[in-house]
Amino acid sequence: MRAWAFPRLRTWSSKDIETFLTEATSSEPPSGLAGLQSRIDVMTYGQTVNQIHRAIQQGETYQLNFTFPWRGSLYGSPLSVYRRLRERQPGPYSAYLEWESGWVLSHSPESFIEHQAGTLTCRPMKGTSDREGSSELSRDPKNQSENVMIVDLIRNDLSRIALPDSVEVSDLFEVHAYGDVTQMTSTITARLDPLQSLESILRAMFPCGSVTGAPKRRTMEWIDRLEDHPRGLYCGSIGWFKPCEPNVLPDFHLSVAIRTLEVNPERQVILGVGSGITIESQADQEWDECQLKASFATRLPSSVGLIETMRCELGQIKHRSAHLKRLEGSARALGILFWSSQIEKDLEDHLKTLDPLHLFRVRLELHPNGELEIHSETLVPLEGPMDLMWASTLGYPCMSSQNLLLGHKTTDRLIYDRASEQALKHGAFDALFVNEHGFVTEGGRSNLFVRLGQEWKTPPLTDGVLPGIQRELLIKDSSYEIEERSLTIQDVLGADEIWITNSLRGKLVVRGFRS
Repeated sequence: MRAWAFPRLRTWSSKDIETFLTEATSSEPPSGLAGLQSRIDVMTYGQTVNQIHRAIQQGETYQLNFTFPWRGSLYGSPLSVYRRLRERQPGPYSAYLEWESGWVLSHSPESFIEHQAGTLTCRPMKGTSDREGSSELSRDPKNQSENVMIVDLIRNDLSRIALPDSVEVSDLFEVHAYGDVTQMTSTITARLDPLQSLESILRAMFPCGSVTGAPKRRTMEWIDRLEDHPRGLYCGSIGWFKPCEPNVLPDFHLSVAIRTLEVNPERQVILGVGSGITIESQADQEWDECQLKASFATRLPSSVGLIETMRCELGQIKHRSAHLKRLEGSARALGILFWSSQIEKDLEDHLKTLDPLHLFRVRLELHPNGELEIHSETLVPLEGPMDLMWASTLGYPCMSSQNLLLGHKTTDRLIYDRASEQALKHGAFDALFVNEHGFVTEGGRSNLFVRLGQEWKTPPLTDGVLPGIQRELLIKDSSYEIEERSLTIQDVLGADEIWITNSLRGKLVVRGFRS
């Protein structure tokens, strides 16, 4: 449990929040999510549902809320990602938390428990459909059954801390839309026994029955057996408590922490998703429901596009398959539509317009929405060894090895392009960057190789390096024994030989450094 006390309270409207988020993130770099993948596959999920069905048949449980995590990475500003997710999943109980352990981006649509002037209110959420099925949701027998089971469980929990005969159910099977998902809730109220404390309320009610199942205690034992990961904050609670006099129970409101992303300092993301399994549940439908619930994050559009810069020689793209393979991998990681056959066709059509007797630089740009642009220009051959510069000499800061976008050739490369252009003006081919640990990473348009004695070294991808096409070819070339190893500035300056590589120019020998 974590709690904070604040000397002042400022109440904002939804419009105030939107204005703040827009202003606070207006100058932030591109931000988003990448590589969100489920920890289990559909087959394993189906096997688990079968186990739950057997437990139900044996009388162990009536409904079990089975969950599993999605894992991925966040790039850019967590606050910007929160704002973008808020637009897709406008949960009424959203929260953005920032602490030493990372960030929490919660977009919960579910209220756990609210206390106001002696009245407790719970609004458990059970029953899910997409927007197209919203009109049928409240009349669907399976979803009604799930909802009623949890309503009964929470009525029982409330009765332990409420005045006699004060527990009431109202607004049964209400339907609300949150982004692409429609949810069904019911409302239960009770008058609190004045002898109860905050501790006794939480002991009676936590965790919310909608994220456990029924009966609660035995079902939680089964959850511990079936789920091979701790839920963390997911399915816990986030909320606020108003100031109050000593020995007086404050008004408070707690959410159920679903649709909640936990982000660690390395920008690694975990998102929990689950659904209530009853004897009527079908594994394929429950799996689809979990995908739907996660879609506000997994289908967050990319905020960057992708680039491939390729050498066209004798009318053909050099290392074409490697370029397209890298493009497809990055598109999948960043959630960009990738139509392989259409890209191949468009590229082939473009090549037909080029004179096969000339060299060309072909630039393929895949936009965040999946649209493709292809441009080309004549490529002028280069002669002689090249000089380099340090990006820091040109006034550029260190790069962050934690920036996952550095592992993809994206449209967010203004700093690289400017550094390369400035280096050219000073008579150098490229500018070399250094990361936050002082390790040399790459040039604005090239990868780096150095020979130290008889051994060739190149910076590892984990230092914040693009997996260049020519880089990968050299590493795999059996005529070289190249080790991926972090390099200091002193390593580079003291190297016996230096190469820089890219797809357009291949391997270039470096003569020295310009100041």
